[in-house]
Amino acid sequence: MMKYIFALLLLAFFSCKTKNAETTLTTSADSVANQKLFIPSYAVTNFQGTYAGSFDQGFITIVLNYINGKNVSGYNLHKGVRRSINGNLLQDANGFKFSLKEPGDNPFDGTFTFTIDTSKFAVTGVWIPFDSTKTKSKTLMLLKQPKKSADNFEDQLGTWVPATGTYSTDTTLDFSPEGICEYKFYATPGDSTSQATSVKGNYILIKDTILIEWQKNSFTPAQKMKLVKHTVKKKSEGNSYDEQQLSGNGWKFAKFEGD
Repeated sequence: MMKYIFALLLLAFFSCKTKNAETTLTTSADSVANQKLFIPSYAVTNFQGTYAGSFDQGFITIVLNYINGKNVSGYNLHKGVRRSINGNLLQDANGFKFSLKEPGDNPFDGTFTFTIDTSKFAVTGVWIPFDSTKTKSKTLMLLKQPKKSADNFEDQLGTWVPATGTYSTDTTLDFSPEGICEYKFYATPGDSTSQATSVKGNYILIKDTILIEWQKNSFTPAQKMKLVKHTVKKKSEGNSYDEQQLSGNGWKFAKFEGD
């Protein structure tokens, strides 16, 4: 009888061990599967959008337009140059850590490594060049920007012309919703048959102030500029009206009210 009871106890013991082993194996397999699937505890698509701010002593805009699981892609705008970026994100103690690389076919390409928190959507990190002999690493501190409505963007920024009263479009200052600005003019003012010249830059809009960093050139008053938007009272043929102007660094432009 004792042998029979001992046999039953032994059978129950091994059965329990087998179930525990199966449970451990299943849990381990699930854990590996979850790591491969990358199921974060936060809706990472909330990070999609436009971020702008300081890039060492200059400005930069980073647009994240695709996030699926840990895969991320987008582009950056710096001194009027657009470069695509691709990489991944991982959950971090204070938010999420991103590692995004530029294509590498430009001698000044590199890798962005930064974190974005889930409260203020603030970006803090660094950019490290692939070739450190060409340029140095740079720090970045950015904030997520509100979406620009296509309906009112033209009214807010859009195209500007020299505030001379003639409103000639031989010289224009154009702003695009994505963060690029362009200064276009002719080599001989007033002669649209002369050589057209264009200088590009990227800008950050803070209320009525526009901060611009132009590509290296000899045509703008400075490579880094600050233009302030304001309203000026004007008169024409006895009638008064409001004119929107941008001024700074010796420039004065008026809002182009074209058809």
